[in-house]
Amino acid sequence: VRFVDNDRFRDTGEVYSLFRAEQELAKPFVLLYGDIIFERVILVELLRAPADAAVVVDRAYPDLLRTGKLPEGPRDLVVTETPAEGARFVAPAEGSRVLRIGPDVDPPAAHGEFIGLAAFSAAGARTLRDAYHELRIERAEGLEKASVTHLLQAMIDRGRIVTAIDVHKGWMEIDRFDDYRRASAQLKR
Repeated sequence: VRFVDNDRFRDTGEVYSLFRAEQELAKPFVLLYGDIIFERVILVELLRAPADAAVVVDRAYPDLLRTGKLPEGPRDLVVTETPAEGARFVAPAEGSRVLRIGPDVDPPAAHGEFIGLAAFSAAGARTLRDAYHELRIERAEGLEKASVTHLLQAMIDRGRIVTAIDVHKGWMEIDRFDDYRRASAQLKR
């Protein structure tokens, strides 16, 4: 393990932090937000995915939105080419193509929520780096404070394929102490 620190963490965003470790992004890698816990099977499914750029998407989001049982906080929402139709849904084995991703997706239009876990093959890593450097050359506004989903959306806007690996729950985000207590109680079971 090699630790890379972002001394400007308070003034920058996820993409800035990620690209402090750019030399490590030249080969296949897994991107994992540090504030989530998840069932092991989710990581196994992600690693099995044949996609060059794959993101884990929780398809429980629309149901939680309808019932009003969403935890507080901002969301990285996802729209795919295969929305869940009706009361039941079986995800395509090869995953679903992501059409839109990020905090700007309209909640009622979202098919799921990005959980903060993604995998990139060597080709996918190259595409991610290319999108980042294109944005730097274009002097894209807000790049230093951009989120990973903003960069993923830039890849999609450039015609690159990002694949959703669908899950239904099985993960938690820990943003506040109450989240930690809830996660701790569930893990003790």
